[in-house]
Amino acid sequence: MATETVGSVTFRVGARDPTAVECSTASCEVSSALSDPAIATGTVLLAVAALVTFVYISEARTQLREERRRIVDERDALEEFIDRTQGLTPHEADEFSTGGNAAASGGAIPLARHGTGPPRPPDDLRDRVCSQYRETVMSVPHYTEEYDDTLAESLSEELGPDVTTALLAEERVSAPLHATIVSRSRGAQMAREELLSAVDAELSEIDDVEARLERIDRTRRNLRSHLEDGNAKPTFEACQDVWGTLGDLEEACGTLAADRQETLRDPPYVPDDEQPSFHEYLYGTLEETAHPVLSAIAELTDRIRTDRRRVLERLASTG
Repeated sequence: MATETVGSVTFRVGARDPTAVECSTASCEVSSALSDPAIATGTVLLAVAALVTFVYISEARTQLREERRRIVDERDALEEFIDRTQGLTPHEADEFSTGGNAAASGGAIPLARHGTGPPRPPDDLRDRVCSQYRETVMSVPHYTEEYDDTLAESLSEELGPDVTTALLAEERVSAPLHATIVSRSRGAQMAREELLSAVDAELSEIDDVEARLERIDRTRRNLRSHLEDGNAKPTFEACQDVWGTLGDLEEACGTLAADRQETLRDPPYVPDDEQPSFHEYLYGTLEETAHPVLSAIAELTDRIRTDRRRVLERLASTG
């Protein structure tokens, strides 16, 4: 179970309540503050005047947009490969072993017959299919950086080992094999469409979370300004109101964290068992955190808790 820690705030992925249990009334907090030797008795300004810059979310958005571009490139390359391959004409069925369209339904792919009838010269269809695959699927801008697979390795990943063996081992391409290549390629393209939809959903979610965090942080800043306005020392009641509103902001952050944890438990895309989870796939290469949204929430929560502690100093000095 993954854990994200920023400052003094810890969120555990999968936990139902990501915020710590705290004293719920001003009086018990003031009592604690008055007995804490670390609390100064003078007036202390609230922490951090500037709006929080949500760097974690910014980095996540950059990562998502780059990944989205790559998925679109791969989807479009597969579409072009399908269009080109569909335009090729395979050999007639009587030149190949029987078995119908077994390959398209998951069975064995019929290969060219050997040792029956007069020998037939090899055609160039296999070479054309392979050439078109290299020119499309293997020519996306990020191919070398991301995969750097050989032709056989790439075909095996996208179309399956059986198709790869049939295509590369035989001199001629049967009609069933041709149909299977098109069908499997279309399946790979649809998988990119599903992944693209999930990435778009993730982009939408982090935009929404960032907007909500910005509203919370703007309120936090306004509360700070409220205590600093004018030359008069803030009253106990004013400090108590600010302290309570900051508590509401912390609770709002906790709600955001709980919502995000639900998304982590039920992602919009579920890869194969042997693949990393959707969010690991998206953020596993980030240097600072594998859970940027939770980290951004934790960062703001830590700021709010710091502000609440400093409001208690004012409460202690005005009470």
